[in-house]
Amino acid sequence: MAKGYWIVRVDIADMERYKAYVAANAAPFRKYGARFLVRAGRFENPEGSSRTRNAVIEFPSYDAAVTCWHSAEYQEVLKLRLPVSTADLVIIEGFKRHAHPKLEVYRAAVGKPLIYPQDDCVVAIASDSALPRAQLPVLMLDDIEAIATMLVAEAMPRERIA
Repeated sequence: MAKGYWIVRVDIADMERYKAYVAANAAPFRKYGARFLVRAGRFENPEGSSRTRNAVIEFPSYDAAVTCWHSAEYQEVLKLRLPVSTADLVIIEGFKRHAHPKLEVYRAAVGKPLIYPQDDCVVAIASDSALPRAQLPVLMLDDIEAIATMLVAEAMPRERIA
């Protein structure tokens, strides 16, 4: 499922009163699983218009992002922001990561966990070491022929890609 995002640009007329909105929005954001990816900070505006403050807020799904905006809890909090700021807000669906089969490249020395348990689109693993507990085919990174054969076998016709 694709995540949802609020992309927000704000001009604040009264920072002291705006702080009440910031404090109050924590509850509905927590309820709908929101987390800030960007909040204020430096920015450059090489094209188009801008506002003085920017935020990108991530939600676990597009539906959660839309539901949060329309919720009674957030609409009540919004009343604190409207008199003291002007904003542009877009709710957007994130990239859908489950559109195609994937080959996970795993290097034991990097020390990161395997991705395939959380991503059901991974169909095989190319690794620099044996992975006896893996529940998918494991190909050695230096076996280019086996990797190429697997990729060709897993290739999807364009009409099947969502």
